[in-house]
Amino acid sequence: MTYTAVALLAVAVAALTDLLVLRTRLLRTRTWWTAYGIVLFFQLLTNGWLTGRGIVRYADAAILGSGRVVAFGDGGSCSLRWRTSPSASRWCS
Repeated sequence: MTYTAVALLAVAVAALTDLLVLRTRLLRTRTWWTAYGIVLFFQLLTNGWLTGRGIVRYADAAILGSGRVVAFGDGGSCSLRWRTSPSASRWCS
């Protein structure tokens, strides 16, 4: 089983446990989703900062898809920040 499959299974188990076993209905509250959004934003920001500077590098086999950087679905080109960086040729096609 791949890491991605295990992670998706764990999310499903956690959600079902919350809704059916513990019945806390935490996933149905606006507070939880707000907190989750804040955490997700900073997680993506940190991941982008670490990988963008080469501090963290992922093996090609660990990347789902092409591994090409696409900034928020901009049609295949990179964002202005990526295009103007010295290492843009490494990221932009």
